[in-house]
Amino acid sequence: MGSIDTSTPESIPTVDISSWLSPSATEKDRQNVVDAMSAACHTYGFFHLAGHGVSEKDRDIALNCSKRFFELTPEERMEVWIGKCKGRSLRGYEPPGIQTHQNGLKPDTKEVSHSLTKSTAPILYMFCKVKSNRLTLLEKKKALIIGAEIPEDDPEAGTFSTGPNLWPKQIPDSELRTPIMEYQAKMVELVKILLKILARGLPKEWNQPADCLDPLAENRPSIPMRLLHYAPQSVEDAQQFGGNVFYNFPNKTPSPNVLRLRGIK
Repeated sequence: MGSIDTSTPESIPTVDISSWLSPSATEKDRQNVVDAMSAACHTYGFFHLAGHGVSEKDRDIALNCSKRFFELTPEERMEVWIGKCKGRSLRGYEPPGIQTHQNGLKPDTKEVSHSLTKSTAPILYMFCKVKSNRLTLLEKKKALIIGAEIPEDDPEAGTFSTGPNLWPKQIPDSELRTPIMEYQAKMVELVKILLKILARGLPKEWNQPADCLDPLAENRPSIPMRLLHYAPQSVEDAQQFGGNVFYNFPNKTPSPNVLRLRGIK
């Protein structure tokens, strides 16, 4: 009599949503997408996403924007540092050595440019290491975090993660602001699609309508959208390496695959 293998595969599955997006897809095709994504989420909480319609050219443009920002001098980056943001909007450039993610560890050395609002489409890479059953970490990265544009005079401007972006005057809008905001819009639309697929995969006994997750991408959803660059490190410190564990606002996190393989995580 055979046995059932209940072990979890080591590789993260790939979910292809092209059938969901195709006008000629049958209801069975669409349900297959729902089932595949539901299984991946229940087993891993992560999946590689294929057939999403976001081209590699689009992703390269976003990554080039990140490179362009960090080509600025430290002094130029500090012109848009987080201390100049409105209220608690958490916008602007964050220099290294500010954040500590675990007691007993040294501050991280990442550089982050915050342009943060409340949305659902971040580009986010996070890595971690475990040594002797103890998590030790350092975010050896620079990051440009972009969010939706909230005007200075908006009633919510200055509240948590909500406010006007801080853009460096040294970079023309055509080389940073415009392409990044266009990419952000595409990612938000992708998240809306994922929410519809995920909603259909919820347990039947919950009795939720097919549009129950739609509000998560409406009414100014949060977009901590990070373009990351890991700078070379001359010295490795046992208390500072790798990157922070994966923390995120509760929602979907599409991320270009870090190994530049096909698909989005």
